[in-house]
Amino acid sequence: MRFLTTGLGAALTLSIVLAGLVLAGSPHFEGEPVARDQGTALQVSGTLDGLGRADVMIHVRASGTATVTCVRPEGNDSGATTGETRKIGVAVYGTQNLPAVQVADGSSTFSVVTAQPAVTTKSAGCARGAEPRLEDVAFTSATIRVFQNDLVVASRTIKIP
Repeated sequence: MRFLTTGLGAALTLSIVLAGLVLAGSPHFEGEPVARDQGTALQVSGTLDGLGRADVMIHVRASGTATVTCVRPEGNDSGATTGETRKIGVAVYGTQNLPAVQVADGSSTFSVVTAQPAVTTKSAGCARGAEPRLEDVAFTSATIRVFQNDLVVASRTIKIP
């Protein structure tokens, strides 16, 4: 019985120590992350504190309204009026991986640039034979999720004016 108690105590102590190494503190954003509109993509950057000694993965999902012009392959606007544009809701994604060696004293900076939205003829509502030309995206919000060891350790949604 004494061996079982000692063994369980050692296992519990080891679990606590390992958990402390992985999640050193309470992971959180230092200040407010910053979003920079790059036209058809979004850059989100900031600083994370309280990270453990493990790889970090940052996912960004941003949403907004895309301005799209439908054009014929010759470059002529396919709308009834020259310069006619369409507005459609879009979501874009970006990811950054930070190796554990980039986490210094539980802190690290990040900068994620999303992909451009995939706009199709159908999603843009273009006429048959026309192709969508992405002009701009007016971003409205971005959700940042921070993962360590496949667990979400911090999350923040920011509004973009």
